[in-house]
Amino acid sequence: MNIVQTVKSAFDKMSGLITLQDATMLFLRLWVAKIFYTSGRTKAAAPDNDLLIDLDVARETLRDIAGDEATYAAFDNVLTDEQGYYVSELTEFSNNLFPDSGITEKIEQTFAPWISPDISAFFTASENAGLLFEDEYQVPLLSPEFAAQLAILGETFLPFMLILGIGTRFGALGLLGMTLVIQTVYPHLFYDHMVWAAALIGVLLIGPGKISLDSLIAKKLS
Repeated sequence: MNIVQTVKSAFDKMSGLITLQDATMLFLRLWVAKIFYTSGRTKAAAPDNDLLIDLDVARETLRDIAGDEATYAAFDNVLTDEQGYYVSELTEFSNNLFPDSGITEKIEQTFAPWISPDISAFFTASENAGLLFEDEYQVPLLSPEFAAQLAILGETFLPFMLILGIGTRFGALGLLGMTLVIQTVYPHLFYDHMVWAAALIGVLLIGPGKISLDSLIAKKLS
C-alpha cells in the first residue's frame, strides 16, 4: 500500500468516526466559549496576598504565636485600630519589635490564604466590575456586587462546560440567557448577539456532537 492509499484509508476511517456535523459543533462550542470566557477574565479581581485581619482574630492569633505574655504585650500595645490590620502591617510590627525572632515567618504562615490568592481572584469579581454593573449594566432585581459575581462565575464555568462538552446543553442554555441580558444592556450590538445566540441555539438543538464528554458518557451508559 503506497502513501496515498494509506492517507486515504486513514481519512476514510476518521470520517466514519467523526462527521462534519461533529466538527462543526466542536467549532461552535469553542468559538462561543472563547467569547464569554474572555469577557469573564476582564471582570476578575487581581490576586491579593495582603489580607485584612479582624482585630480580635489578630490579637488571639498573636497571643498563640508569641508564646509568652511579655512578647504578646508588646504586640498588644501597638494594636489599636478597631478595623483590624493587614498581614503586611502585622509583619512590620513583628520586624520592628522582634527582628530575626522567627515570629514574622509564623505570622505569614498563619495568615496565609487557605486557597491560593491567584485561584481566589480567578473566581472573584473586581471592584471595577461591580461599579460597571452599578453605573452601566444596571441589571434589574440584583445588586451590582451580586450581579458582577454571578457574571464572572457564569462566564468562567459555562464556557468550560462547552469546551469539555460536559452538561453541554445546560451550559449553552446558561450562556444564551446571558446573551439575552447583554442584549438588553447593549441593544445596538444586536447583530453580534444574534450570531452568538444562533450558535448556542444550534448546540441546544443538535447537541455537542461526538467530540465531547457527554457523548463518551452516553456510550458508557448505553
